[in-house]
Amino acid sequence: MNIDELIQLQESNYKKLESRHKRLVENSYGIFCMAMSINDNDIELDIWWDKATRLYNEFVNSKFNKYDKSELDCINDFLSTKKTNNEL
Repeated sequence: MNIDELIQLQESNYKKLESRHKRLVENSYGIFCMAMSINDNDIELDIWWDKATRLYNEFVNSKFNKYDKSELDCINDFLSTKKTNNEL
């Protein structure tokens, strides 16, 4: 591997870390997206928010949390699998 390839690899890794950090900092938006996606209108708002927070935290540490597509698309993939497996 030459120096230019090493620099490209380092820049790519930095961008991935930067994206991950940005998502963690902006997790209120992610929790909101999760809450809107589960759309469970039959429960109290605080319970709904807690459920969305728990699911979002699970999502962040899952294989669905990819940095090459939008967070909302990743959340939708995560929830689709949860729904398929009756885990919601």
